[in-house]
Amino acid sequence: KTASHLKDHLERLHRKGWDIAQAPSSWPSPQPAAGSPAPGGGSPEPPAPCSEQESLRRELIFPDFSAAVDAVVLIRSFSESLNHHPRVEINGPKRPGQVGCTVTLTLTTEQQGGITTADALAASAIDSLFPATTWAQSGSEG
Repeated sequence: KTASHLKDHLERLHRKGWDIAQAPSSWPSPQPAAGSPAPGGGSPEPPAPCSEQESLRRELIFPDFSAAVDAVVLIRSFSESLNHHPRVEINGPKRPGQVGCTVTLTLTTEQQGGITTADALAASAIDSLFPATTWAQSGSEG
């Protein structure tokens, strides 16, 4: 039931413009704190490589850097209440003549090896924070 529910939720998010993509291979794999034992007292299990994990990804476009940072602050506050945090990247214009800043949000649960219900719920919650006109069109080049 849970897998089916997650699949339905991901399909709705995709229709709203969230992309399902591989997590960038440049992300570091989560590592246990130095000296922390694995659950059950055995050797720590190595985490799944991030390059093989799926993630939810979406871009927001703002008129300037200040507005982009304000949005990230709002997302931070909301994410704290969910106890689930996206990776956030802020970029200036990607091409000459382009105006505005892009905030790229990526959600994945590295400890579980990819997208979980928590990621899907966080994506839906983030969607509710911004008007549809803020979202970049899925598949656009920025």
